[in-house]
Amino acid sequence: MNIKLDEKIEKVKDMSIDELCKKFNCKPEEICVGDYIAKHTNDTVCPYKVILGFANFEGSNVKSLGDLEVVYGKKLIDKNSPIKTIHHNPIYLGITIKNSKIRSLGNLKKVYGSIDLNQNIKSLGNLKFLGSNLYLVNSNVEDLGEVEIIDGILNLEDDVTICKLTSLGKAISKQKVSVKLNGKTLSTIKNECDVTQCVT
Repeated sequence: MNIKLDEKIEKVKDMSIDELCKKFNCKPEEICVGDYIAKHTNDTVCPYKVILGFANFEGSNVKSLGDLEVVYGKKLIDKNSPIKTIHHNPIYLGITIKNSKIRSLGNLKKVYGSIDLNQNIKSLGNLKFLGSNLYLVNSNVEDLGEVEIIDGILNLEDDVTICKLTSLGKAISKQKVSVKLNGKTLSTIKNECDVTQCVT
């Protein structure tokens, strides 16, 4: 994730509850201001529309993401960390649904960090923006749904395994990458847009 996008995310996280409710047109109880660890609850449906931290559904009883639309994620490494990343960009942990009962991404539209899928997910559905790399090796994802922007690398194949994706749809990647799909190298794709405009 680039630094400008990181700064915009931090500004959203600094908003008051009233400001957030107005921004997302929701009630205070529909906003999780920190991390949501579903297995520590009795929830069977995610009760939030917005999660400002990391969303972890692993090992939980949650079967549906409900009205969840946006996950901002949790910053793991920032520009001041002694652990440096490529170009010193921050890394965000977004949402994990591996080892969960969830079978669909539902209304989820934006994840400003990583996404860790389970074997039940065959489409990314309504998801439009992903603020991290997308790894689909060993997944059952067959289509990218409505994904428009991946702010990272789209990884579809390793030396042994090929993913089940049959089309890139309208997805584009921020970084210039050569994408391998079903044994063939596809045209290089690159996103020329300003990803900071994707923060809502």
